[in-house]
Amino acid sequence: MPKFIIQLGLFVVLVLGLQMCIPSANTDMPDEIKLLDEFLKRGADVIYFGDSTINWDVPSDKSDYNSPQLLQHFLPDRKVARISHSSYQSDIYESYAKYIVQTDKARQIKAVIIPVNMRMFSPQWDRQPGWQFEKEKITLRIKDTLAMKFYKPLEVFKFFEPRLNRFDYENTDVRDTDQVMGKVRDFDNPSYRNFSEENLKNIIRFHYMGAVPPDHRRLKALINAARIFQLAGIEPILYITPLDWETMTKVLGKRAIQQLISNTTVVTKALAENNLAVLDLSLSLHHSEFSWEEDGHGTYFPNEHLRIKGRIFVIAKLLKHTTLNEK
Repeated sequence: MPKFIIQLGLFVVLVLGLQMCIPSANTDMPDEIKLLDEFLKRGADVIYFGDSTINWDVPSDKSDYNSPQLLQHFLPDRKVARISHSSYQSDIYESYAKYIVQTDKARQIKAVIIPVNMRMFSPQWDRQPGWQFEKEKITLRIKDTLAMKFYKPLEVFKFFEPRLNRFDYENTDVRDTDQVMGKVRDFDNPSYRNFSEENLKNIIRFHYMGAVPPDHRRLKALINAARIFQLAGIEPILYITPLDWETMTKVLGKRAIQQLISNTTVVTKALAENNLAVLDLSLSLHHSEFSWEEDGHGTYFPNEHLRIKGRIFVIAKLLKHTTLNEK
């Protein structure tokens, strides 16, 4: 055996051996996981998960309160924890659920709130390599185990890299209802940095018009996450986030509404079949309550970001239609 191979093998053994003697690398964990642990230590009894939809504010807002802060304002006797990140989706919630229910703090949690963003079912969100959150999911799986001793070597050897790559993402089919209209690369490319009516039309089709099948992996993960909490005695509170249906209808006509309703029906039916309720707010707000035109510098297309009045509306609906007010 070449001397170099022997030296390399000894070096790897030495590094791994030293790693076993080093405390687990909690400082390298994703911030959201560290934040969750801190919230649980402080006695949080409501966990509000979410993506950028629950965090966003714009300069014209009279308040920069995010959704969890608003909920805390209206429920001063509760301790609300916000665990969110841009582009979070259902399978990261499933990983959080599996982690939380096996902690000794699970019994203090009364409810978890999970927004259902319909765009997560689109290939733009579902297949985006940077939005798979592999590091978070693996960390939640191995946390508090001996495997954490190898956290840094795992990171060095790219163990946390997404299983999907850019090539796979760009070559994913994009559908309008059930009809293939192209590949992701046809809609996620530099030409969409410039606004045009055609680009607006295509982005709406790309993000929202694909038919959601009942066996979509994100829907399965959503059901699993909610059921895990439910079986542990923690109430899962699900709501479908508001969508800018007026802009979609203006651009695509009535068929936009029809497809949105078709997709939300698939989701609500699948949840109901698993004894899970969901509050459908998808068509509940007017265009004026969405902030995407004011999101910042650059070209923006419709998304789910809400102005302060829209965020207050969502919290009011949650308080009215759920048990959050009950002690």
